[in-house]
Amino acid sequence: MDIETFKPVSTFLPTSPKSKNFFGLLTDLLIQEVSEPFFQKVLDLSISAIPVAQAGSMMVLRGECYHFVAARGYNLQKLQTINLSLDESILLAEPNRNSFPLHNLDSFNETRLDAERQQVLQIAGRVAEIRETLVIPVWQQGQIIATLSLDNFDYVSAFTREDIETGEQLGVVLGLGLRLQNYQEQVAEFGKLKSLNEQSLDSLEVPLCPRDVDILNCICEGLSDKQIARKLGLQFSTTRNYVRRLYERLGVNSRIQAVKWCEKNGIKMNEG
Repeated sequence: MDIETFKPVSTFLPTSPKSKNFFGLLTDLLIQEVSEPFFQKVLDLSISAIPVAQAGSMMVLRGECYHFVAARGYNLQKLQTINLSLDESILLAEPNRNSFPLHNLDSFNETRLDAERQQVLQIAGRVAEIRETLVIPVWQQGQIIATLSLDNFDYVSAFTREDIETGEQLGVVLGLGLRLQNYQEQVAEFGKLKSLNEQSLDSLEVPLCPRDVDILNCICEGLSDKQIARKLGLQFSTTRNYVRRLYERLGVNSRIQAVKWCEKNGIKMNEG
C-alpha cells in the first residue's frame, strides 16, 4: 500500500503534548538513519501515549518471516531467537483489518506455534497473562510489513476507540520509517556498487576516459558501431577507432568479451 493510503496524519500537528511527540518522531526521520533504536522509540511512545498498554512488541517483515525488532516488558534478546511466518503470526487472527483487539493470544499461539517457540515466548515475559492485545498492522503495497502489538494484563476490552486511533497514527510513523529505511539501504547499495565500478575501472593500466565509458555503455546495450555513432553523434570511422581502442584497454577482442569483462569485474553499466 502506498503512503497515500495510510490514515490521515493531521493529528500529528503539534497542538498537544501527545501530537508533539508524534511530530518529533516524524522530525527524527528527516535527520537520522532509521535503525533499531528508532523502532524502540516508536514502541515506547506508543506505550506512554496509551495508558492501558502495559507492555508491547514490534515485528518487521524481513524476507518471508516476521522478526522482533523492539520490545517493552519482554526480553527482546529471547524474542529475537525466533521468527514467525504470516500463517503463524497474530495477523491471521483478523486478516485484512487495519487494527483489532485480540483476547486469546495464548490459545492462538498454541494452535500455530511449535512447543519450542511457545516456550521461548513464555520465558521472554508474561505472554500467558495477557488479557487483551491491540494489534496494529502496517500495510504497504498490499502487504503487511510490520506489526505493533500493545498488551494489557488486567482485563478484556481494555483498549478504547481512541487508543486504537492513537496506535494507528503511530503505525503511520512506523510505516514511513520502514519505507525510509528501505530507501537508505538502496542508496547504500548503490554507493557500494558505484565504488566497486570505479575501483575496477581505475585498476586498468590505461584508465578509461569518459568517451570510452560511453562506448562501453553502448556495447553493453547491444548497439552496433553504426548505432553507437548515431547515438553519440560521431562519425562511423571515429566510432570504430574508439571501439578498437577500448578493446585494447580492456584486453578483449569482441563485444561479447567486453560484456563478459564487465560481468567478471562486477561492473553494471548504465542502461538506456
